Amino acid sequence: MSNTFYEYVKNALSQLDVAISIENQLLRKQQFLSDPRDLEFIKVSHLARASESFVKALLLIYALIFVLPISFIALKENVNVKQEYEELEFELRNLVKDYTNKEKLMRKISHYPASKSHLPIVMKKAADLLRRIGAKEPAKAYEKISKILLNESISYDTVKETRVFISKTTFLKEIYSNLLLKNPEMKDQYEIDIAFSMADLGIQALLDFLLYTKYLEIASVKGQYPASLSEKEENQLYEIVEHQKEIMDNIKTLGKALKILLENEEFLERVKEFEEAVKYFLETKD
Repeated sequence: MSNTFYEYVKNALSQLDVAISIENQLLRKQQFLSDPRDLEFIKVSHLARASESFVKALLLIYALIFVLPISFIALKENVNVKQEYEELEFELRNLVKDYTNKEKLMRKISHYPASKSHLPIVMKKAADLLRRIGAKEPAKAYEKISKILLNESISYDTVKETRVFISKTTFLKEIYSNLLLKNPEMKDQYEIDIAFSMADLGIQALLDFLLYTKYLEIASVKGQYPASLSEKEENQLYEIVEHQKEIMDNIKTLGKALKILLENEEFLERVKEFEEAVKYFLETKD
């Protein structure tokens, strides 16, 4: 069974295993031929590469979760958002093209899946559409994340502050609330409200992971070669090492969940069918 999702999750788990192995060796205070400081940097490098591979595997999921509910509700409200909708669709299709072309995914995005994919611009276009339908709070969050992803690098303080901001943001629930105000006769309001509340928690978790991945980019690129670090890069890696437990716990949690999916043949078959359907759609629509 082979598809983009499978291959990148498998690679991510391998990178995570290496990081955990180095962590265990450091905790046992073994005697090393190398400098423990260098091993710390190499460890967070593998942690970063695990994170970036998970994001590559989840690019379509990110895009669809951020885009489909917004598009559906925008059309449901009959808001005149044709231009914003078409711009969002165009960027989403670009992201899908990247995802379904593994060579392009490796060459173009490399160690920067959170920032050099089409994801930041997809989020910016989603924010534009959200504003047009009156959902200002999630629009602000999407735009904020989009700008952060396009930065050269970010500090842990930025990650921390943005995570707090995200935790206070309602996404689909706010969009639904706006829709409900205009359609008070809607059925199953309680069930829909619960579903959107749960979906919001999922979006918050995905955005958290995107932030961690962006934060780790410097480690992915530079951590394997400690001897060549500039003073600024070394300080950035020391900061990552300082906060690595929180980050590793987060990545481990995602890794365990995705490992379960890798062992589900039916799920993988559905993913493969979906990828093939997307490729066919792109080939026939242009």
